[in-house]
Amino acid sequence: FSVFYLSAAAIYVSPAGNDSADGTLTSPMKSPTLAVKKLKAGDTLFFRAGRYLLTEQFANHPSGCDGTPVVYSGFPGELAILDASAIKLPDVERRQRPGLYHQGAVQLTGVRWLVIRNLTVEHSPLAGIGLWNSSHIDIINVITNLTFAPGICAWPGCEYIRVLGCTVTGANSHKMNRDTTRYPTRREAPHEAISMCASHFEVAWNHIHHCDKEGIDVKETASHGKVHHNYIHHVARQGLYVDSWFGKLEDIELYENVVHDCVIGFAVSAEGGPVADNIYLHHNLFYNNIGCGIFFSRWGKDNLRTNIVVEYNTVVHCGYGDGTKNFWLTAGGCYLYSENLYNIRIANNVFSDNRPFQIGLSSLLNNKDTLERKKILIEKNLIDDRVKGLKYPIYLHWPEDSVYRYNGEHPLQARITFVTPDRGNFTIQKIRPDSGNKAEAGAFPQIIQHGFWWKKSFPPAF
Repeated sequence: FSVFYLSAAAIYVSPAGNDSADGTLTSPMKSPTLAVKKLKAGDTLFFRAGRYLLTEQFANHPSGCDGTPVVYSGFPGELAILDASAIKLPDVERRQRPGLYHQGAVQLTGVRWLVIRNLTVEHSPLAGIGLWNSSHIDIINVITNLTFAPGICAWPGCEYIRVLGCTVTGANSHKMNRDTTRYPTRREAPHEAISMCASHFEVAWNHIHHCDKEGIDVKETASHGKVHHNYIHHVARQGLYVDSWFGKLEDIELYENVVHDCVIGFAVSAEGGPVADNIYLHHNLFYNNIGCGIFFSRWGKDNLRTNIVVEYNTVVHCGYGDGTKNFWLTAGGCYLYSENLYNIRIANNVFSDNRPFQIGLSSLLNNKDTLERKKILIEKNLIDDRVKGLKYPIYLHWPEDSVYRYNGEHPLQARITFVTPDRGNFTIQKIRPDSGNKAEAGAFPQIIQHGFWWKKSFPPAF
């Protein structure tokens, strides 16, 4: 993978540098905040190896131009760390925008055509990198670790944003919380590991793990975005989340992601906004999530979700809980809990060994006329139901809902043998009984057209 930019002059900084120096390779400056004042469109600021202790936000940035962006880059082969542990929190009024926790230790406000690559940002009482009212920003092969707010976030007014090949760990951690009056430990930290509400964005080839809330949240009024080839595991809530707030969220495609050992694989909501519209979820792998694989929630105001296609996903062994009684999101392979749905198609997916159902309908939807009126079509899914001894509807305590098992129209019900599921290879090896028809369902083989990309050296270098 390669991303090319035209480059002009180069300025160098080093923790061992001197701000009276001229910023050359052999005579680097020390402060990135001072060095950026020398940059113009097309220039690159190289960070030499070491730890840069930030005492205030890295927040005043030049803009580049189309074809000649400004570039911030770790020096090739070296590890440059922006350490925000000593950063002074900015003075932000409660309703001021961007809000305190919309901001990052590295904060871009009103910036155009800038690239951040091969840098590490850690120990932030804010986000790691925050974007507001900025466009044509690339964040590439960046690492964030231990942030109170997101590792990476893009908020209103942002467009043409790419987050590629990044690693986010320790996001939403109370270890970084300095605001214990507003955020006591019992209150969740703000936002998610990657929070995206830009338009025309791409979030791809990222590794997100061991974070204290959601993995990737496409939220608020996000539009025209793609989320693909992300590897998400061991996060404390949804691996993938789409959630409307403050206005219409629309035109989001999520494909070829791998999510395991989270609470929920994927959830879609309209918690505060009027509608989440035109969502396409396909060729994703969700397995070993302790709660639901694919979830249509009732969270917040439970507003409309419409024009949603869920197809060619593989959902295996979700809903078994965490070993405690009545775990609050134990809810099978795919659970249509909300009734505020219209024009939904769920087809050609593989649902195998989920508990307590493969596909479940809320008591509010368990009526053929209701499904037809709402244009909810569930068809042609490959169902491997291994649940025994339960009678339906089954009452789930956490949603206070009686859930009906539902296989939909024209299901293929069979016992599935996967190739090597313990290694993440859920290619179908055989099905029993064999109907003689090829099973056109699930994420495989398309999700491995680049090989088992999440098993290799990941994320890739761009």
